Amino acid sequence: MVFDVWTSQAAFDKFGKTLMPIMQQIGVDPGQPSIMPVHKVILPATRVASPRKRAKVTSARRRKR
Repeated sequence: MVFDVWTSQAAFDKFGKTLMPIMQQIGVDPGQPSIMPVHKVILPATRVASPRKRAKVTSARRRKR
């Protein structure tokens, strides 16, 4: 089984308009997709700047004032 996550149904449909003719040309039966909602999205934590970079940003802000 193959899973693919799309940003929207419209994006999936747009891709299908390109993919389906290619699949038919090469004789592959793509079957019927099962569309299911995403229940939970886990995003990576934001990167924290190193202390050295933070110091540069802080001193640059002080100079602007």
